[in-house]
Amino acid sequence: MEAMACAENYHRWIASGFGPHLGRRIVEVGAGCGNFTVRLLEARPEWIVAVEPSPEMCERLRARHGNAPGVRVVEGYLQDALAQCPVPPDTLVYVNVLEHVEDDRGEIAAAFQGLAPGGRLCVLVPALPGLYGPFDQAVGHRRRYRKRELERKIRAAGFEVLESRYLDLLGVAPWWVLYRLLKRRALDPAQVSLYDRICVPVARAIERICPPPVGKNVFLVARRP
Repeated sequence: MEAMACAENYHRWIASGFGPHLGRRIVEVGAGCGNFTVRLLEARPEWIVAVEPSPEMCERLRARHGNAPGVRVVEGYLQDALAQCPVPPDTLVYVNVLEHVEDDRGEIAAAFQGLAPGGRLCVLVPALPGLYGPFDQAVGHRRRYRKRELERKIRAAGFEVLESRYLDLLGVAPWWVLYRLLKRRALDPAQVSLYDRICVPVARAIERICPPPVGKNVFLVARRP
């Protein structure tokens, strides 16, 4: 998460996709130290409940955003966050979270039950099982997703998929080299920053015109009927 703190273009890219779907009452699940919370606050919601299970990360999240107007920081999981919501949220955000959850089907079902009718589920997960390597193991990833696999799980819970696509085709080859071939177990902040400054704007421009057939991530937005 420290390495990803410098990935501002990457986070803006994701946030721009979620933007049209963000409501006024947001729960961010697995908020970490708040790298993506910054982008959600730019949408000026009525309130955000940012929940994080790691005590250490939650303390950093609280120090960073705990005093921001309309932000409540909760240590725990989805149900702990929902218990702190004055009314059901109209948006649930999972950025690089579902891959950590052993029972992802159960988590998605709980998200469906927790959302207000008509609410949106915004998800980003790592893609392509063939890219799974020592880094994924080191950070607690239980899986990498195929797009259709994620869509099936989302629909099985009762959601209507509004948007689903692969994201970041340019990142596939570097990821395979660094984290499969060379078996690295940690992100290098300098490499993350370089890729974010040079490659992400190019990938974003290309994929805006031509959605890629595969990518390093899966981006999905769904609606609770």
